[in-house]
Amino acid sequence: MKPIKTFLFLACTLIIVAAVYLGVYKPKLHTESKPVPDPAQTERIIVARQQAEKEKEEKEAQAVTSLIQRWQEDSMMLFYKRLYRLDADIFEDAELQEVPVFPFEYDSTGAGKYLLQDFFAKLLALSNPLHAEQIADWYEKPDFWNEDLAAKRTGFVRVLHYGGSLIENDYVSGTLRRLMQEDFGGAGVGLLPLFQTNANFISVKKSGKWHISQPNKKMPRGNFGIYAASLTPPPVNALGQRTKDKGFIHIDIPEKLRQRTLFLEGVFHDEISEKQLQVTAGKQKVAAQVVEVPGQQHRTYTLPAGTQEAELSLTLSKNACLYALALNDTTGICVDNMSVKGYDGAVFSPNNRRFLINQLTLLNTGLVLYQFDGSPLIKNKDYGNYRILLMKELAYLRMLMPQTPVIVIGTASSGDVNLILDIQRECAFASGCVFWNLDQALGGNNALARWAEAQPALVSRNLSHFTPRGADWVGKLFYRSFLHEYRRFLLQERKRTILQRARQLMPATQNRLS
Repeated sequence: MKPIKTFLFLACTLIIVAAVYLGVYKPKLHTESKPVPDPAQTERIIVARQQAEKEKEEKEAQAVTSLIQRWQEDSMMLFYKRLYRLDADIFEDAELQEVPVFPFEYDSTGAGKYLLQDFFAKLLALSNPLHAEQIADWYEKPDFWNEDLAAKRTGFVRVLHYGGSLIENDYVSGTLRRLMQEDFGGAGVGLLPLFQTNANFISVKKSGKWHISQPNKKMPRGNFGIYAASLTPPPVNALGQRTKDKGFIHIDIPEKLRQRTLFLEGVFHDEISEKQLQVTAGKQKVAAQVVEVPGQQHRTYTLPAGTQEAELSLTLSKNACLYALALNDTTGICVDNMSVKGYDGAVFSPNNRRFLINQLTLLNTGLVLYQFDGSPLIKNKDYGNYRILLMKELAYLRMLMPQTPVIVIGTASSGDVNLILDIQRECAFASGCVFWNLDQALGGNNALARWAEAQPALVSRNLSHFTPRGADWVGKLFYRSFLHEYRRFLLQERKRTILQRARQLMPATQNRLS
């Protein structure tokens, strides 16, 4: 029995030791008395903790508020607030508010799109000159189209709107000019109608012995200029005879433009001297600032505020040629109405290449709008020759200014114009231009005929001209499509810039919170 007792004793001992080790059995070695908590002290601790949490929340809220204030006061944020005032609806006409946006069309390589984005970078610099350096950092050459001109004007850009009878009398161009100048600055009417017989948007009267030189069968090519025509001495004086005959141009300044300083810009033959040419503002003679390139000179005359009329007089001796004359500001943007009839759209190819390049550069051309309907080739259904002519013009223009965007505005006519639009789109894409379908923007399917039947009429009964209201609507439709692309460009830059600014501002905020 002794071994059994020994075994039981050892087993009980082992069980007790295991229980103590595992915490099941805890022998009560001594008794501790727990202190009774003081209610007042507990209340003070709770209040202190709540106060600390409240102070922490207030500190974080102040930091966030400070970040928001710094964000709003930051120059880049103010910069984009000014940019996005363009989000306001540009339409005063309730009928147009529901019209969908017809976006620009690009070729598969996107050549026209990239050129247009570079032009948008120029617009950024125009509307926000204080941020020009920041914008210049985004793009290597925001002013590339006139980089070779010594006296380039980085704060001014010109949009040449070429077309036929649909844009006569400053139709469409006038609306574009007003809207663009409201958003990007500038003033004035731009290039004056020296060769248009029925332009009434500004009073320009020619007198004297002027001769109009333009392409013809005897001289299909020459130095004609951006109008495809120029004012020259009479042909008898081309041999060099001296003459005292003069040519005059009288300009009545519109009343709405008389309260500000404007500039009269002219492009002349480079052999014209100061004695031959005189410009007066009222009765006061005005001095000129001159920039010269081979074969041409650009003269700028400052017309003081309050000027009601200006007059140019030129002694018509040998080579006394006037190629272009404009009335505008030297900052901001200007849209020029270049209504040219009788050329079927062939306004560039008759010019000698280097001569026209220099003239486009002197005038700071940043964008070309090309809007011709192809008459009379289209009326005769000569679509093959029309394709050849259009491709020739666009290719020549792209060769003249390969880094300047060109927007081809499709035709709008009565009847089925799909074949004509296909030709225009094909030629635009083949030459790296942008295409905008005017016929679809007007509603398509015999759009002009329906616009002529509207009350009030938006197109004349002969379907060859817009009425003033119709032209205004067309300008607004095009400008909305233009702003649609511009805003897409801004959104890309805005997103990237905001992220960059957030990364710069957040570390300082985090340091204040720590």
